[in-house]
Formats: sequence, structure tokens, C-alpha cells
Amino acid sequence: SASVAVAAAMLRTEAAMGFPDRLDASLAWDESSAAERLARLGPSGRREYRAMYVSPLGDMALPLCYAPALAALCWRSFSRRPLALLPLLAGACDLLENVSVLRLLDTFPRLEQAPLALAVGPWATFGKWAGLALTFALLAAHARARGGPAQKGRSQAWSSTTKSE
Repeated sequence: SASVAVAAAMLRTEAAMGFPDRLDASLAWDESSAAERLARLGPSGRREYRAMYVSPLGDMALPLCYAPALAALCWRSFSRRPLALLPLLAGACDLLENVSVLRLLDTFPRLEQAPLALAVGPWATFGKWAGLALTFALLAAHARARGGPAQKGRSQAWSSTTKSE
């Protein structure tokens, strides 16, 4: 899927550059932790971090792939259709987070010149992770309740061992 390809490309870039503590990969950050993390990257690391966002298979593309795919899965899985909005909200938060981090990269070391990015970015990061965690928890609960693949595999294995005895 496109999401897997984008995520793999990002992981390759991250591994090659040795990015320490990316803002978008953490659960929470603020102005001081952003300044510290961006400073640790150095000028070339910040250029690569920026490139990771804007490259064709970069982080700006990832929410455009996973959010609609997860929303479609939720739409098909849940009788309460509004739950399909949850992954779209997570994707929107991811895009806001990405724009915020790009703005911080552009203004570094003067992060105070990006007050909106500093105000929105950390909340967007939290919203992304909370939305994704809730989406996957709901999908897992739904699969389990319907006797998903893991459940079916166990029951089939149990029935085949009891029949042979």
C-alpha cells in the first residue's frame, strides 16, 4: 500500500541521517524541547529533516495515504459511521503537525518567530497519536468481537487438534 511505501522511505531517511528524537515521532514536545532537538540535528540534519517532509514519499504524503485508507476501513467496519471521521481527524492533525515542524525548521534558531507553530504543533502531535491509537483500538476490538483472523486461527487450530485425538 502507499502508506507502507511512504513509511518505509521515511524510515530509510531517518536511519541514514540518524535523526534523534524527531518532534513528530514523540508524544509531546514544547518550545524548549523543539529547540534542543533541532539544535542537535545541526544544519545538514535540519536540511535532511525538512527534505523528509517535502520529498514525494515524505511525511506530508503519509497522512494523505493512511487517513483515507483507515477511514474507509472504519466506514466498512462500524455501524456508527461517524467513527470513520476519527482517522481523518488524525490525518488532519498530522498535516498540521508537519506544517508546524516545517515552520520551526524555517525559523530556527528564532523559534519565537513562529508562535502559531509552537502553539498548534504540540497539540497536533498529540491529536495525531490519540486519534491513531483510538482508531486502532476500536478496529482491534471490532475484529476481536467479530472473531477476527487471530481468533479464528486459534479456534481452527483447537478444533483440528481435538478432532485428531
